[in-house]
Amino acid sequence: DESGYLYLIDRKMDVIKKAGFQIFPLEVERCLLSHPEVSECAVIGVPAGNLGQDVKAYVVLKRPQAVSAEELIRFCKTQLPAYKCPRYLEFWAELPHGPTGKILKRLLRERVAAQN
Repeated sequence: DESGYLYLIDRKMDVIKKAGFQIFPLEVERCLLSHPEVSECAVIGVPAGNLGQDVKAYVVLKRPQAVSAEELIRFCKTQLPAYKCPRYLEFWAELPHGPTGKILKRLLRERVAAQN
């Protein structure tokens, strides 16, 4: 803020580190959720070589195929700096949830690790 205080808005372990920038997934998720066709989403960091990590979004749409991945990424670019926008976007019918209803990002990260 104006006084020089820093407020954490997301869990430290979820912060995406890309080319020297720190990206809070919650900020990207809020942007995606502001799109009228997005029902639910989760954002994680995925390996990106020398850059550190890239932004990947998992999205559940209100209506299947109502919007393309490219359209959602373009939408994000109108709301966020380019480096915060998802480089990868994957549509799912539903995201994994734990007993408390929270999205299990750990399972999404494990899926990415298994693919690499």
